[in-house]
Parts: sequence; C-alpha cells; structure tokens
Amino acid sequence: MSDASSYSLRNGIFSTCSGRWIPEENRYRNANVSEIAECCLKQCTEPVEYCEKYCIDNSGPGKIYDTQKKVDDCLATCSTYRNLCNDICQLSSPYFNEASYYLDCAGEKGCLDANRQTNSACIKANSDEILSCCLERCIPTEDLDCDKYCAFSHNIAINKNNLLRNKVNAPKITKSKSNGTFYTIITGILIGIVVLFLIRKLSKK
Repeated sequence: MSDASSYSLRNGIFSTCSGRWIPEENRYRNANVSEIAECCLKQCTEPVEYCEKYCIDNSGPGKIYDTQKKVDDCLATCSTYRNLCNDICQLSSPYFNEASYYLDCAGEKGCLDANRQTNSACIKANSDEILSCCLERCIPTEDLDCDKYCAFSHNIAINKNNLLRNKVNAPKITKSKSNGTFYTIITGILIGIVVLFLIRKLSKK
C-alpha cells in the first residue's frame, strides 16, 4: 500500500502534473517546477500532433484542404495551439517568468525583448555564459532543482518554437498528372483541328 500521507494533489490546471510516482519507494512525491512544466508540454503533444496529421491527411485534390491556402491555414491553427501550450506551460511557475533566474541572466546579455521574450540566436551565441549564470544564482528549494531548472529553461529559450516537436511543413498541392495529360491532349487536338481547317481554307484560294 502506498504512503500518501506526505503528498497532496495541487489544485488548478496543472494538478495532473503536480506529483510523480516513485516505484522504488512505493509512494508519490510532489513534482518540482521543471517536472511540472515538462509534464504539461508532454500532455500537449498528442492534440498538436493530431491536429497536424489531420491537416496533412486531408490535403490534396478532392479533399477538404484542396488548395495551398487551405492547407496553410489548417496548419497555422495547429501552430497557434502549439504556441498557446508553450505559453500556458511556462505559467506553471513564476520561475519561468517574473522570478526566472535564467531570464534575468539572459536579459543581462541583451537576449530579451521588452516583453521578456528570448531571442534564440542571441541565446545560442551566449549559451555557456547564460547557463553558468543561472546555475550560480539559482537558490534551490523543495520544489526547485537548480540543475534541472536551468537546463530546462535553456531548452525553452533555444527551442521556444519547437518545444513540442519539429514544426511540420505544409504539403504542396499540385494538379493531378492525369488531368494535366488529359488537358494537354485535348489542347493538341484542338490546335490540330484549327491548323487543318486553315490549311484546307488556304488551299482552296
């Protein structure tokens, strides 16, 4: 029987990610801030992938998304959902926003905009310094593992547009080859008829 006396489920949208099962100890423990954010992102993966797969599977001539614009609009909706997930998961703890050691260090390197959003290129250029700064300043607490926190924050900053998975490329909608061949043959026949008509008309003169 598991010991739940020292574990309490947290309220709110992150409640399902607030605890972790420790099989070696046969008990649950409260998850740290990095584990909660990572769990949140994993829960977002399935609906985002389903959205993208639906767009791709229904793209092409005769299907729902039969033009390039329709395909692009469909995938743009999935991208919006992905970005929303990223933003929500970062709200799981103030350590990823206003109280972020990592963002403070990134800001000192000029890698943040006015809204405290990171510039991936700048982060990569100053990667070692920012990560070292985070580890030096971070003060561990019961729910803050500094090594995991700084590493996870670093991954968010570098891959903020691809946290859930690599963005899929929109399939290119092209005309059917058979239709193209059919129209080519018809056009050739019509041109041939016109040419023959002109030849016969000219030969009578």
